[in-house]
Amino acid sequence: MSLTRTAAWLLTADGRIEDPPPPAVPGPRCLTAHGDLVTARPALAEFDDYPFPARPWGGDAPAWPGLTPSP
Repeated sequence: MSLTRTAAWLLTADGRIEDPPPPAVPGPRCLTAHGDLVTARPALAEFDDYPFPARPWGGDAPAWPGLTPSP
């Protein structure tokens, strides 16, 4: 019910228009390059850029941070 009520509220909110303009295409300031890979720049200003983009799910070796594996 909560999501239904929120959707109904958003659909009747002041300032909503029936036929909105098409979305704008992001400019080059919204992108960052990591070698050959181009990704969107982070949304938060205090994190302007990361040293590398996120790797695919399961791409990192399983390990606990700060611990070295025993032989």
